[in-house]
Amino acid sequence: MNGSNRKTYTAAGLGLLAVLFVSSIMLSNLALDNMRLDLTEQKLYTISEGTLKVIDSIQQPINLYLFFSDRTSAENAPLRNYARRVRELLEEYTYYSDGRLILHVIDPAPYSEEEDRATEFNLQSLPMQGGDKLYFGLVGTNVVDDVEVIEFFQPDREAFLEYDISQLIYALTNPAKPVVGVLTGLQVFGGFDLASQRSTPQWAILDHIERLFEVRQIDVEAGVIDPDIRILMLIHPKDLSEKMLYAVDQFLMRGGRLMLFADPYADKDPMFQDASNPPDSGGIQSSDIDRLLDAWGLEINMDAIVADRALALPVQSPNVQRPVRHVSFIGLDEEGINKDNLISAQLSRVTFAFAGQIRKTDAFQGEFEPLLYTSEDSGEIPKPRYRHLPDPTALLEWFEPGDTPLTLAAWVRLRPGSMFPGGPPEDAGPPADGHLAEAREVVDAIVVADADMLSDTLWARVQNFFGQRIVQAWASNGDFIVNALESLAGSGDLIGLRGRSEFARPFHVVEQLRRQAEQRFHAKEEELQQRLQEAEESISRIQQLRQEGEQSLLTEQQRTEIEAFQKERLRVRRELRSVRHELDRDIEHLGFVLRLINIWLVPVLVTVAAVGLWLFQRRRRSRRVTS
Repeated sequence: MNGSNRKTYTAAGLGLLAVLFVSSIMLSNLALDNMRLDLTEQKLYTISEGTLKVIDSIQQPINLYLFFSDRTSAENAPLRNYARRVRELLEEYTYYSDGRLILHVIDPAPYSEEEDRATEFNLQSLPMQGGDKLYFGLVGTNVVDDVEVIEFFQPDREAFLEYDISQLIYALTNPAKPVVGVLTGLQVFGGFDLASQRSTPQWAILDHIERLFEVRQIDVEAGVIDPDIRILMLIHPKDLSEKMLYAVDQFLMRGGRLMLFADPYADKDPMFQDASNPPDSGGIQSSDIDRLLDAWGLEINMDAIVADRALALPVQSPNVQRPVRHVSFIGLDEEGINKDNLISAQLSRVTFAFAGQIRKTDAFQGEFEPLLYTSEDSGEIPKPRYRHLPDPTALLEWFEPGDTPLTLAAWVRLRPGSMFPGGPPEDAGPPADGHLAEAREVVDAIVVADADMLSDTLWARVQNFFGQRIVQAWASNGDFIVNALESLAGSGDLIGLRGRSEFARPFHVVEQLRRQAEQRFHAKEEELQQRLQEAEESISRIQQLRQEGEQSLLTEQQRTEIEAFQKERLRVRRELRSVRHELDRDIEHLGFVLRLINIWLVPVLVTVAAVGLWLFQRRRRSRRVTS
């Protein structure tokens, strides 16, 4: 074979390889278009089982209209990338729906009919330079013209993207929302804040609940629970009349579901925040629901508050410059969350403040499963210790940890007897279908020993975005509440869609190092305070001796004592700084090791493996040639 033929065959072979390569790419795009390989640890890009169940429940076609201003966003690369992510996820939905979900992608160009449609659906627009408007929202409609809208896909809510879309589809598939009745002693629906002397909006937790439920406020004075209420949220009950308590009792006897928030120290209690109430008028900040708990065989100690040294959250104290850890502000992580129950399985962090402990008594007869609980390094501190507390670290003096976790929230199933076994009270007439002394069926309930965990400050940041109220969740409190309500309502399809709210990986080793250093720092701090007190007593004693002896100058012994104290104080302060420096050094060393592994070790290992494979293959070829 001459050289020209060899070149011809080589060129033909390269051309054939190129054709095969392009053909394989085209065939893979067609045949493997809907196949995905998700290698992330939390399966962030895999549609969950809950979404698949929501899709399977679709009976009639649903139209999805994705409005995205493609041309207007030409110079906004991050938003375009997120729009591609949203579109790809919606295409996954349509693939699994077998034609029951129909996706329409619309570019609402300025002054177009499509922009008019976006305005009619009340989609939120983002003003751009030049006066144009950028739309990025989703509209869903069903066959009976129900409409559900996501006004704007906030990039900050990417972690909730699947939930937001599935919730929209679920609402169109199940237009009749379960009714949740809220009976509360707190200003959950808004009110007047005595501290700031201004009106306050309703809590963000209600916005979170109203996405899936119809929320109805129950008049405490009426003593009546509407028959169409399916779940009762009893939040920090106080001073309930016999008539109202009987209405709650008979609601449960007839198969109603309950979510109870009983708090020994409700920081958001309006009476507690009222300056006219003396701080030592004990009990004004406690829930009053012992009668129901006794009938069920449960107990929440209203005279003590749970403290957890391992899970304590940092707070800003007015008398301490740096943030300090408050043992009764508790942030539960993987250690304190029941991963075997669907309600709490995928939660990432739940926060509590001044919570109580839930216990079973000997009279309890039923099923009891803790959902949220403390670490073993926890205990209870008497409530009077929290009054006049300028420095939260002082609580450690009264802290006595036990050896078992304390239950903060629990799922309960039992068939209780009535709180009124002898019949209705005098001011409440019997129900239309008669008094029930025992529940008709098993009662499901979620009991939480804290009400402050519902407040905005413990789980979300509320912002105003062009007139729209945006709730940015930084903890899973809202997810826990909705999960629990869905479970009580008998629908668990959407429970699996939560728990993706936190993409950041927590640095557990760094956090452990910081806690250890802070414990040492606190011990040194106490030692310094004790020595300062001793020094002050010594100086007072010296001054008293001078006055008694009418001395105008310090004696040599007195000067020596004061100089010794000053040297000792400087030495202890150096030790305090040393503890901080050791903490920084430990964290910096850990960071250096991680950078070394990620930047150098892994590439070196890959390179060594590649070189080793090349040498192995070369040696095999050499042996073949030699043989």
